[in-house]
Formats: sequence, C-alpha cells, structure tokens
Amino acid sequence: NWMKKQSAKYISTIPFAIDAESETNYPTEKNTLFHIGSMDWMANLNGIKWFLDKVFPLINQQKKEAVLHLAGRSIPNYFNNFSNENVVIDGEVENAKAFMKEYNLMIVPLWSGSGIRIKILEAMALGKTIISTTIGSSGIKYTNKENILIADTELDFAKKIVWCFENPIESGIIGKNAKINIQENYNSLTISDKLDKFLNKIQT
Repeated sequence: NWMKKQSAKYISTIPFAIDAESETNYPTEKNTLFHIGSMDWMANLNGIKWFLDKVFPLINQQKKEAVLHLAGRSIPNYFNNFSNENVVIDGEVENAKAFMKEYNLMIVPLWSGSGIRIKILEAMALGKTIISTTIGSSGIKYTNKENILIADTELDFAKKIVWCFENPIESGIIGKNAKINIQENYNSLTISDKLDKFLNKIQT
C-alpha cells in the first residue's frame, strides 16, 4: 500500500510461490514443538531465548511430556545448557522438510525483523499447525484461528500450544486449512497467472 501511494505506476504484489504437499498422513510425534531457523540472525536467537525463558516453563507445568526440537545452523554452544529431556538441540539438519514432517507444532516467536518467513509457508504447505507472533507472520496471507494461531504474550503463546496438545483434531484442522491457504494463494500456477496478468497490463 505504501508503494502504491508513492507512485502513479501500476503495482502488483507477487508473493513467494510454493506448492502444497500431496501427502497428508505422515506420522508425527505427539506433544512435540519445533523451530527451524538460522541462529546467526539475532531475531531468531532472541525469540527462542524468550520462548525458553518465558513460555516453555508454562507449557511444561501443564504438559510435562512436551518436547521442543530446535534446528538450524549456527546454534550457539551455550544452548546446550538448555538441553534436557524436554529440549532437544538438533542443530543443522540435512533435510528441513523431513524435520518439519516429524514433529507436531511449529513455533515462530519473533519480536523483530522484517520480510516474509518462508519457513512458515513451507510448514503450511506440509499442513502444519503454526503458532506465531504477529511480527513473525507479517507479510503472509492468513486468518487467525483458522489457518494459523497468533499469540503476542507469553501466557497466550503457552495457552494456544497447550490447547493444540489437548485438542489434536481441532488443531489438525488448522493445519489442514493452512495447506488449503497455500493451495489457494501461493501455488505456482496461481502466482504465475498473477504475474502474467501484471506483465500484460503494464505492456498495454
């Protein structure tokens, strides 16, 4: 919208294209959370530290069996201090998609940064249920409580995760709707058609 106000030129927003997985029923470990992202980006590092310090203890008070998996490159060595039966430091994984398939809920606890989190779109394409801050999901087309869960306080973040664990069918529906969101708004054919229409319009 800002760009449109600054120019009389015709402007169109072309999102990142990604196709949803055809597979739907792959096994996942129950009561698991995961985060995948480079830890040499300060926004990721601060977000995960906030989650470990403020949110995960609230979850473990109600769900002692909850396990958090952390993957990504450049995870600081001191993160091994957080490692226990409930926190697994997976580090840099060979196949990000296989990692995301294996676990249940994706967390995106970001409080700073800009740009679109492609990992959210990739997880949506896999039918994953995602809990994110508003900043973490910025730039992505979504409907809160329909195809993603948005939480902007430590208590709300924990409540939504516990709700997902206790209501796996309803939580699964949010994941399925996330996949539909990708199919309707981000698939390659839709994006290429939008780009084609835009190019034809500016050439006339």
